[in-house]
Amino acid sequence: MKGTIERLDADTGEIRGDDKVVYGFGMADLEVGMRPEVGQRVVFLVGDNNRAVQIMSTAEPLPASSRRRFEMSNVLELTFSAIGNNAVIFFGAAILLVGIPNLFLGLWNLQIAGSNPYGFPTGMSVLANILGAVVAWVGSILLQGTVLKAAINGFNGKKTSFGDALATGFGRFLPLLGAGILISIGTMLGFILLVVPGIILSIIWVVTAPVIVGEKRDVLSSMGRSRDLTRNHRWAILVLIIVYLIVAWVLGLGATFLGMAGGAAGATDQLALFALVDTVVAILVSVFSSAGVSALYFELRSSKEGMVPDQIASIFD
Repeated sequence: MKGTIERLDADTGEIRGDDKVVYGFGMADLEVGMRPEVGQRVVFLVGDNNRAVQIMSTAEPLPASSRRRFEMSNVLELTFSAIGNNAVIFFGAAILLVGIPNLFLGLWNLQIAGSNPYGFPTGMSVLANILGAVVAWVGSILLQGTVLKAAINGFNGKKTSFGDALATGFGRFLPLLGAGILISIGTMLGFILLVVPGIILSIIWVVTAPVIVGEKRDVLSSMGRSRDLTRNHRWAILVLIIVYLIVAWVLGLGATFLGMAGGAAGATDQLALFALVDTVVAILVSVFSSAGVSALYFELRSSKEGMVPDQIASIFD
């Protein structure tokens, strides 16, 4: 069997066979003197429990153009390319999974505020805000799972139907939800510990969702895979995250000005305008961030593992 080394730890690793199955291995399974690296082509035998044994390096070369430097400019270019090539899927899914729930909860909050002229928090208003945050979080998780297939196929010139994209996202919902819970808890604890650990963990786990959807791994394995893919590129990824946050801030600022522009209307109408504009901003930010994560995953695999577009797209076959 031939395959490519996809993950390396101190004592273990994983090989994705040419049959698209992932095989675990230990360093004792390598041929004597072999120095493994991610992206290396190998030949091996398949042992018990999908374990690769008697692993040997192969002289089979990777395409000369496939392994290259990680470029932030490529991620940004791919982000806008993904949105442009799949606008119907990206915005349709964002409206369905993020926009409609966000607008509904915003109007509900508006109704609660209208019945509470003194503006003091009530049990119902607190519930509405908590529910809104949870719905927005779950919607963003589903959106990431939905758009990934369309984005990766789009980079390879392939088309994806809206139904197929939704089926992919919903089909991996439970592991995506599990990863989202673990990552949220881990980063929250990290931010409590002087902020910096939270930032580091956010970067380490940033492509966990694409790994879950594209490589069909379990939650913990996907988090480890994200750690490996982001290794040696985390400063660049931090800069990219800052760029995306600035874009989100600018969009939010624009929403504030639009809401203020409607100030001549009554208070209720102004609040309704804020809810509508906030929904539009939530849709735009979710589309941009989901496309960005998909583009980052694609660029990391292309640069670190020598994967060309059709090879990465083949993970969905």
